[in-house]
Amino acid sequence: DKEWVYPFSDDEWDNLVAHVKQHYKWDWAEGGVKEGPIFVAIQQQNDAPCKYHFTQRKDKRTDPTDLLLYFCQQYLPDREVLVKPHSRFLDEWKAKENLYKSAYFRKNWSVYEETDACDILTKCSALVTINSTLATEVQFLGIPVAVLGEGMFSKSNTVLDCSKDPGKISQRFVF
Repeated sequence: DKEWVYPFSDDEWDNLVAHVKQHYKWDWAEGGVKEGPIFVAIQQQNDAPCKYHFTQRKDKRTDPTDLLLYFCQQYLPDREVLVKPHSRFLDEWKAKENLYKSAYFRKNWSVYEETDACDILTKCSALVTINSTLATEVQFLGIPVAVLGEGMFSKSNTVLDCSKDPGKISQRFVF
């Protein structure tokens, strides 16, 4: 409903809805599927949110993907999880994929290898990421988002900000 994005004019609202439909092939707030998988978006390790704004990463030598997957393993409910490596991070992901899988993946976790995630996101129940721009895009769908890094979403009330306490994922995130 457009009331929550005030002060858009009717024309601006129509343009926004058309933009979402054209670029993402989604209807505004189409929503995901409550029983669908949880989508975990991995970022490039050298992204500023991973390097400078992932406050739980105390030692800068720590692999941000390790930490994100660790928190997901610890705090996500036992249900299907799709882990999506960043398309520009595939070489780094492939080099450590077996390590990530053996250390963190549960039996109902898998790697989502498609380049474009638009289609699968309509079937997901939630998104978890450090602070990916995907967190902005899926809000057009109306599915819940949890971010583990600080950034433009911090204290915005548009996502569940878990930057100070990753345990919030299990305490307050509705799946």
